[in-house]
Amino acid sequence: MCGTRWDEDVDLTAGTVVVGDNTRTIVYDRTAERGQRNKVVEKGAKTDAGRRHLPLPMPTWIGLKEFRRTQLAERPAAGEAYENSSYVLVDELGRP
Repeated sequence: MCGTRWDEDVDLTAGTVVVGDNTRTIVYDRTAERGQRNKVVEKGAKTDAGRRHLPLPMPTWIGLKEFRRTQLAERPAAGEAYENSSYVLVDELGRP
């Protein structure tokens, strides 16, 4: 879910989500400096079969619609500090 993006993966009109198109994983890099060893790696599905369009269950669909409205309403409060990452799961400043 951490790699799910509003525009590319979620269709709130149709009530569907694309799964496997973009994944975000934290990996540990021993060669990096201390404090900088955790890195986020993004990648797509290994095969076309790993990418699926799925219907959202009704409670999830309703929850995502409300969550999207909340995010859009809160965005102006952050002003220029808001990072428009387009990810579904972000903090109050729009960062994944």
